[in-house]
Amino acid sequence: MTDTKIKNAHEYKVTLEWLSRCQSIVDDFDDQQEGVHPLLLKARRGSMEYRLKKLQEEVDEYERHNPNDPSVLMHKACRYSKVLPKVAG
Repeated sequence: MTDTKIKNAHEYKVTLEWLSRCQSIVDDFDDQQEGVHPLLLKARRGSMEYRLKKLQEEVDEYERHNPNDPSVLMHKACRYSKVLPKVAG
């Protein structure tokens, strides 16, 4: 069994914040890189996408090993509430 990099709920929350920040950077990346050489642009994008992937892997691993952690349950509830359609009442 591998040892998770995220050790507790606080680190989990901080990692989720960084994951969100990195995703925003990747989403807006091309708009903020005017005048940058194409090879440098490719390297920067690759670096950000790699970091994003690694953060997501850490989150996934923590969630697998701590499925009943209140922070995990709250994050999943929020994530699924955004995906599921609203039921008319």
